[in-house]
Amino acid sequence: MVLIYIVDENLRKQVITYLEFKKILITTNINSEYDYILIGQFDKKTAQIVDLAYNKKRKILVLLYSIESKIITIFKNNNVKHKKKRKDILSILEKSTTIITSLPIYKQIIQKYVNTSIVILEKELNPLFNVRIKMNKRCLLLFYPKYQDVKEIIAIIDKYPNYHITLIGYRDEHLLNSKLKQKLNQVNLIKNYNEAIFTKECKKSSLIIYNSNQNEDINYLNIVFLLKKKVIIKKHILFNDYLINSLNAYLYNDECELLSKMKKMIDNRIADMSLESYELIKNRTFDIISNKLSNYVK
Repeated sequence: MVLIYIVDENLRKQVITYLEFKKILITTNINSEYDYILIGQFDKKTAQIVDLAYNKKRKILVLLYSIESKIITIFKNNNVKHKKKRKDILSILEKSTTIITSLPIYKQIIQKYVNTSIVILEKELNPLFNVRIKMNKRCLLLFYPKYQDVKEIIAIIDKYPNYHITLIGYRDEHLLNSKLKQKLNQVNLIKNYNEAIFTKECKKSSLIIYNSNQNEDINYLNIVFLLKKKVIIKKHILFNDYLINSLNAYLYNDECELLSKMKKMIDNRIADMSLESYELIKNRTFDIISNKLSNYVK
């Protein structure tokens, strides 16, 4: 019997669906008898439930999905607030049997603090929106959610004046410098977007520039991979041990390297990595993830 103690309703339903599909007995009643407990958050009540399970010698599985977007910040900063949060998280992780995370970087960070087994279970991909759109070879898509690295955006606009450029992202107008405001008049600007809109713009484009270091944006990158589109990605710790430059993706460090790779890719002077990138995510199906998760509670 597996006790599911996950506060987030969507995540709880998803986990329950995975396990029920494999006919694993589950309960959400914390007073029930159980062999495994699977938790998904790190509050005081959860810590108490974990302590009880630990004292009863039950197997404890911890799903990190709910805090993954904060892990790098919490474990890299040493101010009082983050030290306290780190201590609370580790007090639970130290008692766990298995820690489940979605990306190698989180395993890399956590394994420095605990001896618990850490496994990578990728998140299931959402289905693509089925929209038929013809690709335009002279169409570029820039994904800069907060207009970070403004010089890159301006450099691309200046370098490719004869291309149709779409910029996806948003920043309050009073935070934009006058030069960027002027340049934005030359592009198709999309401030409000979702996966359907992003998919549509991806299908139009011959090349995508992805510049985001946020965990919550990763599914936009997955859409690019699923569509087998050419993409150049800003290098960030988030992609450590996952994206490897010139092996399964093209990464760049700065504006100069980005422009160089863009020219080579547009001129077809470097290999197409779209199939290698697709290999990273093609198995994130319901059946496969359900099977993997159920194996941790057998």
